[in-house]
Amino acid sequence: MTNEKLSLLLKSTAVVIDDEIDSPESNISKLITKLETEGVLFVKLKDIKDDISAFTNVSFIILDWKLENINQTFGVGGSALGNFYRERVVEFIKKITQTFYIPILIFSAESVDLIKSCLENDVSLKHAMETGRISIYNKAELLSRNVKGQLNLWLKHNQSAQLFKHLDKLIKSTEHKFFNEFDLCNPRWPNFVYNTIEKDKPVDIDGEFQEFLLSSFFSRIQIEKFESKFLKRCKLIPQDILKIYSSIKFLSYDTSLPDGAYSGDLYRGELPDAQDKYIINITAACDIRKGKCLIIKGRCASTNNFDKVDKVSEHTVFHINNHDSIVFNFNNYERLKLNNINELVVSNIKYKRIGRLLHPYITNLQDRFSRFIIRRGSTKNPKY
Repeated sequence: MTNEKLSLLLKSTAVVIDDEIDSPESNISKLITKLETEGVLFVKLKDIKDDISAFTNVSFIILDWKLENINQTFGVGGSALGNFYRERVVEFIKKITQTFYIPILIFSAESVDLIKSCLENDVSLKHAMETGRISIYNKAELLSRNVKGQLNLWLKHNQSAQLFKHLDKLIKSTEHKFFNEFDLCNPRWPNFVYNTIEKDKPVDIDGEFQEFLLSSFFSRIQIEKFESKFLKRCKLIPQDILKIYSSIKFLSYDTSLPDGAYSGDLYRGELPDAQDKYIINITAACDIRKGKCLIIKGRCASTNNFDKVDKVSEHTVFHINNHDSIVFNFNNYERLKLNNINELVVSNIKYKRIGRLLHPYITNLQDRFSRFIIRRGSTKNPKY
């Protein structure tokens, strides 16, 4: 009997890439037929694609390691064919794993250990195999066993895949409800909302429009019961705990910088002697639209004491960007004009934007600062 988690994976759209997919008697066709009876809708390809943009909504990919008929397309053969295709398929797998969170199941007649040895040469692919995002099976052995049972076993040990499908189900159902609801108001609602935001003359109108869409969308997500018993306690090394903890609260801009400015944008001193100095944008979104910026200065502080009690004029944010904690001083704040959102010069120090402190941590920092600004002193108690 198919359990609920496996059923969620199987009742989805997947891609199979195998040069024998058109042959009814081939092992891959027999395997796919079994999975189709469980509700999987397969897109069937005989060769890998260079453009992977269409894979974005795919639940999983079944991939043949060795496509025998590829030489008909590229005109190569022998050992040259083997090397050519191996490099091409490895590059395809690499692009998929780096761009999407899509499990890749390699079904092949080749030796499982041989395929593993080819993929292990790349650090990112080795990590993907260790975490279960890439799994390798022998076609003949898989056919002789229960293919559904093997997938269930794989899913049982892949908590991230289970959580991904659970979240995907919530988002997809809310997505349809959201657009149906607004279309019943008026199909031209996007025009009305966009034009309303435009009247405020925001610095980044696309960012503001997207913020409206996301806040309206996520406020409609209904919490469903989540089966948490599979999330058993596990031991992690301190470095991995730090990475997880940092990712929860901080979005790094190391790969690309957003076009607009955001509350929580964190800047670090650019020169070597200033890299322990930070500033953070705590401006309200409505003021950012007008190109204004309120920043607080901070300094790097080596502390792992989560019970540390801050002074009234300070607030500590622990372990941002996998680094030491940052102590922000409420006495050191300035109002700036946002001319260049990626670089700011404050007190003759040049700062570069490196990421964003996320909610609720930025909200907590803003609350602490506002309480500091409006605090009211009282007369000292007399001595007697």
